[in-house]
Amino acid sequence: MHGTRLFEPQDQRTRLAYIFGAVYPKHSKGAVLIMPFYNMHAMNEYLAEISHYVACNTHTVLILNQAGWHMTNNLSVLDNISFVTLPLKSPEINPMENIRQFMCKNCLSNCTFKTYDNIVEICHYA
Repeated sequence: MHGTRLFEPQDQRTRLAYIFGAVYPKHSKGAVLIMPFYNMHAMNEYLAEISHYVACNTHTVLILNQAGWHMTNNLSVLDNISFVTLPLKSPEINPMENIRQFMCKNCLSNCTFKTYDNIVEICHYA
């Protein structure tokens, strides 16, 4: 007996939104940027956003996977942020992966959007 594939709506448009996110669970805080692209420039904007929210006289550590825009030598070096890089292909030890999976499962999967602004609105909600 063969199974059947479930029908899932597919959006053929090409405008995308990318969620850059970091959390500080101990204090229930986070920093999120929703961008129309992901690259070194977007990452630098995101680092500036995080740096802005780090309390005075404190330091934060970001855990990064080895995405290309995380590994470039052209990232902004900020005095209050350091990086810890995870091994390649190890999403199971990336704490943000659980959050990403939750957001995808509950808010972002199997959806079609009317406009780009609708995509960004749903990302904000997620």
